[in-house]
Parts: sequence; C-alpha cells; structure tokens
Amino acid sequence: MKIWTPVLALTLSFGLTACDDDDTEVVEISPQFSSAQLVGTLHDYRDRWNPFSEQNNMTRVHASGDLFTATYSLSPTGGRAGDGVYAIRFFTDHELSQVYKHELTAPGHLLTGEQQALGNNIVFQVSELADYTISFDPVGQTFTISPEVALITEISSMQVNGFAYPNEGSEERVIDGRTMPAEVWDETRNEHNMTANGDGTFSKTMPLTVDGGHEGNGVYQILFSANHIADFAFAAVNNRPGELSGGNGYNSKVGLVEEASLVFQVEHDSDYTITVDPASATYHIDPSVAVFNDGIVSYQVNGSAVSNPWDPTDDAHQMQQEDDGSWSLTVPLATDGGDASNGSYVINFSANKSWSLDSTGAGGVWGKALHALPQESNILFKVNETGDHTIRLWPDSNRFEITPEVTPLLTVASLRLVGSMSEWNANDPSFNMSTPDGKYFYIDIDLTAGDEHWYKYTANDAAWGMVFADYNYDGYRELSLHGDPAAFNMQVETDGTYRFWANVDSGDYGITLLN
Repeated sequence: MKIWTPVLALTLSFGLTACDDDDTEVVEISPQFSSAQLVGTLHDYRDRWNPFSEQNNMTRVHASGDLFTATYSLSPTGGRAGDGVYAIRFFTDHELSQVYKHELTAPGHLLTGEQQALGNNIVFQVSELADYTISFDPVGQTFTISPEVALITEISSMQVNGFAYPNEGSEERVIDGRTMPAEVWDETRNEHNMTANGDGTFSKTMPLTVDGGHEGNGVYQILFSANHIADFAFAAVNNRPGELSGGNGYNSKVGLVEEASLVFQVEHDSDYTITVDPASATYHIDPSVAVFNDGIVSYQVNGSAVSNPWDPTDDAHQMQQEDDGSWSLTVPLATDGGDASNGSYVINFSANKSWSLDSTGAGGVWGKALHALPQESNILFKVNETGDHTIRLWPDSNRFEITPEVTPLLTVASLRLVGSMSEWNANDPSFNMSTPDGKYFYIDIDLTAGDEHWYKYTANDAAWGMVFADYNYDGYRELSLHGDPAAFNMQVETDGTYRFWANVDSGDYGITLLN
C-alpha cells in the first residue's frame, strides 16, 4: 500500500541576542556541515548512488545555515522501473558514515549515525511530470519534497533475490525495450516472493544444497527487497549476525564496508526457511547455516601489486591487523612495474579471503574506500619511486593510504578500445580513442562484413587496471567499472567504417556505422 503524505513544512531558526530594550542583534549561526549530497535513481548518470561525486551536491539555502535543496524534473514514467517510483538518500560532507535514511514509521524524518541501519531509502512515486524541489535539513534530520508526492513507507511484500535460484538466468535481459536485471536478481519476479506471516515478518522456504550457489560450493549470496522495488531493500551487517541494514539494494548498496549481501554456506542439503522482520531489521535462517558475516577476521590486498593477482586466498595477499585498527601489507613496487610496465598498479580489498562479501575499492576520492557494486572501481595509481610500499586500510572509517606517496589515477584521462580487433593487446596505442570533452570518447575502425568481434574499454594507459563494460547483473544498460563483466559482442553485417563510442559520465555506449 502506498501512503500519501502531505509535504512537511520547513522552519528556519536563527539565534537572536538582545542588546538592549530597543535593539536586537542577529547572531549568525555557523554551519555544521560543509556540503550535502542527494543520491539515488533521479540521476541519469553512472554515479547516481556515489556520495563522493560532486555531481550529487545539493545547494545551500543560506550561507550561515544547514538547509540544502535540489530541484529535478521527474516523471510518472521515470525512475528505476519506468513507473514513476524513485529512491533517494542523503549524505553530508561526502562522508560514508554521515548517511541519512528514512524512518518509515515517521514520514519525513531521517535516521543517521548508529540508527541509520533501521532506516531505508526514501522511496516515493510521482503522479505528474513536474519540477520537484527536495529540501534536506541534516541538523533537524528532516526532508520535504514539493510538489507533493506519494511516500512509500508501508511494506506489503518482500522478496529474496540473489544466487539462490539454480534454474534462473544470471545475465541481463532486454524486455519491451527495458534492460532488466538478471533473473536471479530480479525483484519483480513472483517466484522471489516471501510469505507474509501476519506478525509483520516474512518467510521463504528454499531448497539449498552443498553444491549450489553462485560457484557451486554451497555458498549463497542474497539481498531482500520490499514491494518489488529494487532499492527498497535490506542487506546484512557484518560483525552483527542476524541484523540487516535498510536502503541497500543491488545497485544502492553503496557505502560502509560492514554492510554487504547476506552470505552464508549450507552444510547439508535441506529446505531452509529464511525469515525477515523489516521493523527490527533482523533475519533468521532455519536450520542454521554458516554465516560469512558473523565477523570479519581478515582483509586482503588483490591486484597487480601482489602475485597471483585476483586470488584472495593466496598468502601473499593477507594483511596484518595493527594496534590502531588498521590492516596493512607491505609490497615491492617499481616505476617500470605493473601490467603496463609503466609503474601503474591496480588493487582492491577483500574480506575473509572471499569475493562473496564483495570487494572494497575507490569511489572517486583518493584515500576514501567505497564498498559497493557496481559503482565502485578498483584503486588505480602510479608509483613515484621503486621500493617497498605499505598499503593500509581502516575498514571502520572506510579509509586507505599508500606510503611512500603515489600518484592517484582517479579520473578517466584516456580510453582505449581493446578486443579481438586488436588481438586483446591492452597496451596497443593505435586503438586510443579521441575525446572532445573528457567524457565522450570515440574511435573509427574499418570492418568487414561477416566478421564477429568482442571488445571492452580500458582507461588511463594502465592495461587492464581500469576496465569498462556492461555489468552482467544490475539491469542498467550502462558502462560499469566493477568486477570483470563479459566483453561486448558485435556482428559486422556491412563493410564500412564503424564508430565505437562511450560516455564515461553517463555510462552510455554504442556503435555507429558511418558509411
């Protein structure tokens, strides 16, 4: 059921100090926050959920206050599913820990700090095409949307999504012109529905096996959605077994290292009943399973900075815990090392020697780690001197550093087409792409009818350090930096010159026959 809630009134408060009976001095209030960010599905670019992106900044209403606004054109046919339903949340000062989520039992009020896990994304539906102004008060922890919208706060159904359906597909699909998530992650499928128990909880009994799961080893990775809305969702909280964190859908799971998919391993074939209580943000599985996020006991460095780069079980990847709560690993790096032999290296972090808990990478700000998919990228940098370098991660505060100092490669300075037409040589400069603005890149290539080609895009002359393709599962037709998505495929039907193009800001891409 959708709850229609009137837009809340905003009150601006200013401190006044009486000087005498006749005069009153207005005392300026110093802002507590330097900036505020609005993230979510009302954005049409790749960084829609990234709190580090300057694109997501709101406008401060008054120089001395902490009220922020942003205005967007929203449509009844817009949003993630094209039905006018949007999902958003707020951050302050580009800090992952300073997140603000909706308190569903108090529409218009936000939860932050230790309470944020009990909140969810602000989910609402618009009924007319209009410009909507969203206001955010981080001090009072309130928000408003004008004109009036339908805030969706009541949970009428819940779904289990993820690698728990052996007969469902794990590739994106195009249905009626819309890119849909892979079936296993598709929150709209009735087969994913849980049963309402009458006490506010929801349950689903599923046959799970020791040779099932994504990699056939009995390890399962799932998330929960509400009302068939992908970003009205819940993930698990690492180190606190049985607890969930709201606002973490497949695409909106952007933020804290300790919040990830619910990952567990079954020890015998059986029917397992998964029960969720959205009000208390808790879950239970019966019979019991080995939950991966009942405590992170180790972190690893992966990538070209270590041997056997992408195997987190390799001893060479293991970090050591320090007294200050950080984890560190010292590795030798060289100015002529890395995949491209030019001193460029790529790394990310994993937990508990497993990819199932997802990786931790960069979100566009050096030194700040982002745990998410498919928005976060690997950490790409260039060393300034040959010698031992110490890589350090503070998971509690989502920070990392590398000493001695290295040169971060955060933005896309160049893009290269790599594929069967270049014999997969990621270091071939003849396939460098041109760009008029640093966002749109293109290259023109003569191709012959009947040929079939596979390709990806790589950035910053760093071989396979930063790779763009379309992620397999998320349901967005756009470029992604996460993981190792499948290469694009094209069938050449006509002799001619073909323009391969990609927009690294919006994520759009395509091929155009020029003649």
